[in-house]
Amino acid sequence: LDGDPLTDSNNRIIARCTGVTDTEGSVSIDVVIGIPQFPAMASNGNLKINGSPDILGPCGGAHANNIVIVNGTPTVETQISASDSVEVSGHINQAGGGESTPLNHQPPVEIPELDAMDYCSSADFILRANGYFVTIGTPTDSVDASSGPVNGWERVSDAPVEWNLIGNSTVGGSYCVEGNVVISGNPSGPGGTPLPLSLFADGSVKLSGNPKITAADPGGALIIANGDVAISGNPSGSADNYNGLVYAGSQCQLNGNPTLEGQLLCYDAPNPPGSSEFVSENGISGNPTIRYNCGGLVVGARRILSWYQTLGGA
Repeated sequence: LDGDPLTDSNNRIIARCTGVTDTEGSVSIDVVIGIPQFPAMASNGNLKINGSPDILGPCGGAHANNIVIVNGTPTVETQISASDSVEVSGHINQAGGGESTPLNHQPPVEIPELDAMDYCSSADFILRANGYFVTIGTPTDSVDASSGPVNGWERVSDAPVEWNLIGNSTVGGSYCVEGNVVISGNPSGPGGTPLPLSLFADGSVKLSGNPKITAADPGGALIIANGDVAISGNPSGSADNYNGLVYAGSQCQLNGNPTLEGQLLCYDAPNPPGSSEFVSENGISGNPTIRYNCGGLVVGARRILSWYQTLGGA
């Protein structure tokens, strides 16, 4: 696309196979191999869309590997699709104007199975199930946070294990969490700028405040939970609340009016032992905005996207 044969500008290659007969007849088959783009939101199970969310950007669409139920009036930049069917009782708006036609019986999106604990080797902090707040460094420092907050974090329950961030400030960085996470405050950086913060939890994550956070993880992971992810809130202003990949190993839900610059993926597996069930179904409700410009941490595996043949002459 850019005219340079030595650069790959669209993550696609053409493999050509040519057969020649003894009489100099020939046929060529060209196969386009590439990386399929993930949509802004994808679910392995059903997906329910209520309210009037905006799902924008070059990859601003939603897909379910089962059924999508649209009861509201979402606006999308691409399409809403399903590997089974899209059931619409409201209507789907196209971002450029007009109505968007949903796509039924589409190939499934191959959502990878991520484990939050695989990201802990590069964490700046570890929130232990025993209540200790561990700062990785030389030397490593451990402080008991089971009877009072440390850097805004407190382990408030041990059955199930739950870590709470209640206030409006904490230390930025990547957090490996043994247990569940609840953030009800409004943490942000200096002057209301986004706070670099990533959460990797072997339980579930619930955010009900109005934080302004961006991924501290260099790969762009904002939240990876082995259980549920529930995000709600009604922020003021136009700045994004969340920037990065949000991934739930179980179910995920986006409610209220938050803004996510990134991607929301719901693996839809059963909740793992010890995780809180914050979400019962995958969905969006209210008037949130997701903007996704493609790419990022999670991309599909290379596969054949199309093929065509060319007949030669004798």
